[in-house]
Amino acid sequence: MLKANKEDHDPSEEKDTGQTLTFRTKEKPCLNLVLFGRPGAGKTSVAESVLGGSELSAASSPGQCVKHQAEVCGRWVSLVELPALSGKPLETVMQQCLSCISLCGPEGVHAFILVLPQGPLTDEDKTELKTIQDTLSSRVQPFTMILITVDSDSTDPDVLQSVKGDTDIQELSQICGGGALIVNLRDQQQVYELLESVETLRDKNQPHSFNMETFQQVQIERICDQKEHNLRITLIGKTGTGKSSSGNTILGREEFYTKLSFKSVTRACQKAETEVDGRRVAVVDTPGLFDTDTSSEEGNEEKIRSISLLDPGPHVFLLVLQIGRFTPEEKQSLEVIKKAFGKEHKKFTIVLLTHGDKLEDLTVEEYIENECDASFKELLSNYGNRYQVFNNKESDHSQVKELLKKIDSLVKENGGECYTNDKLLEAEVDMKREIPKILREKDRERDEMERKYKEEINEIKTKLKQNEEKRKEEMGEKMAVERRLQLTKKQLEDERKKRERLEMLLERRENK
Repeated sequence: MLKANKEDHDPSEEKDTGQTLTFRTKEKPCLNLVLFGRPGAGKTSVAESVLGGSELSAASSPGQCVKHQAEVCGRWVSLVELPALSGKPLETVMQQCLSCISLCGPEGVHAFILVLPQGPLTDEDKTELKTIQDTLSSRVQPFTMILITVDSDSTDPDVLQSVKGDTDIQELSQICGGGALIVNLRDQQQVYELLESVETLRDKNQPHSFNMETFQQVQIERICDQKEHNLRITLIGKTGTGKSSSGNTILGREEFYTKLSFKSVTRACQKAETEVDGRRVAVVDTPGLFDTDTSSEEGNEEKIRSISLLDPGPHVFLLVLQIGRFTPEEKQSLEVIKKAFGKEHKKFTIVLLTHGDKLEDLTVEEYIENECDASFKELLSNYGNRYQVFNNKESDHSQVKELLKKIDSLVKENGGECYTNDKLLEAEVDMKREIPKILREKDRERDEMERKYKEEINEIKTKLKQNEEKRKEEMGEKMAVERRLQLTKKQLEDERKKRERLEMLLERRENK
């Protein structure tokens, strides 16, 4: 086993990251290996055996990739020790994988070797391989192999039987392109055979290595895959139905501001994200843009934002309605929603019934059948009888999972399609086409109102005239009565005076 000649070192080919045991000889072929596995698996021991038994430099800081290099039997070998990945955040794992590939230079990694000490396979061992494959995708599979290190003769029947009889190891070897090797690290011939196996794997694979370009392709595919599997939800409905509270229930945290009010608390569309069972769920809470008192200009602006925030668009509209409250205002808001998003929005909509605690002992089916009027049943029918009950007072996340399952079914039914800005534009075009019809209808309604108004005015005038005539008649009768009263009063006064004169005459006669 030979060491590299330092006089042949080219400084331009030295990497800053990691630690280097020796330097690279220009003319020598390259073989790049990455050793990975759980803590205590023996990665450093493998590196020392492969590179000639010298004591290797440790990482400058814990959890950092470390690189060693040497010439081994006419091959130039670069060997990177990858820290254990199990239990680390995805961002850290991604950074470690990027670092180990970068340390192997433009040629990339020829083999990712999972180091396993002899003995039963642990969950941590399995997790290390799964983490690498999940992070680097199925593209890394052809470049992976398992190295089982033993202290005894690797050809010993008992050793071979213990490995072959371990179903866990056999299953892992099936998903590694390089299979599994048993090596006694003290046997240099077996170490050389390990390198030959890696070289054979390199020559067999097309491309020959997992390089930075492949890593970038994996990340692009991951982003595209995440976009495809993410769920995008828009909450719609009238103010006071519980849109913001429902959004918080889905997110599992208080993200959207809530307040018991029938006036809009949310002034502009808000977006928040969470992770449910390993995938991203994005939720947009809409303001009271579907309230009848919202200006058309403000409504149009936020309507567009409600779609754009979830580019390319939401997979589902959750139409939020409160159990036991389906007022004329709610019905009017639904008409606003239909006009805003067009007929196409129906196939992307699920009705979300909030205040599920009000059902008490009733099932939702019994409530709909026995407690709801025909207009509500028609509403559900228009949306394909897709509905879900929510109790925002419950912290149990099972109702969220049930809702997401229904959304998944709807997405599948729609072929993965979402409601895009193009559909919103189509709805606006349809609305513009309807404008002449709407104007004619408005003209008809106006004419009808004018006719009714004129009839009412004429009726009022007739009544006023009749009342005036009646008043005049009553006034005439009153005056006649007053005249009769005056006449009677005068007659009575005249009679009184006559009686007084007669009494005076009688009194005079008696005095004579």
